[in-house]
Amino acid sequence: MKEKLIFIYFGDYWDERWRRRQQLAYHLSQKHEVEKVIYVELPASIPELAKSMLGIAEPGIKERWARIIKSKMRMTEGKIDIVTPFCFLSVYRYNAKWDKVFLKKITVYAIKKILKNYDSKNNLILWVSHPFAVEYIGEFGETKLCYDCTEKFSEFKEWN
Repeated sequence: MKEKLIFIYFGDYWDERWRRRQQLAYHLSQKHEVEKVIYVELPASIPELAKSMLGIAEPGIKERWARIIKSKMRMTEGKIDIVTPFCFLSVYRYNAKWDKVFLKKITVYAIKKILKNYDSKNNLILWVSHPFAVEYIGEFGETKLCYDCTEKFSEFKEWN
């Protein structure tokens, strides 16, 4: 019997606005060949938490922080585990080195905790949809990598 696939999917926010990345993760999870999709959201930040407490945050921030605090960065919907990491500074791509190190450690820890429940030696696929997830390549013993290029990140002024 062939082992079922496990996807670690670095996507976007998992909220009520169903974007392409969420839909793709959902549809992957519905396939018979797939055992689990671990969907990693973009991280929430401490300044966003403060804005949420003041009632001026973007939609979804309150729910993401509730997942972080109440559910230890994790929520399960069917065959999808949504991991919500957090960082200290405001914008993920501009984080200080120490903040990026912290973010990577807690994200890898949360994913590996989920993977403990599965035999993922030969069936783990890392799926990334933005370039800041490149630092996670090789962290999980994945056998395949998919870069789902949906935007031309080189066109963004803030990226070098």
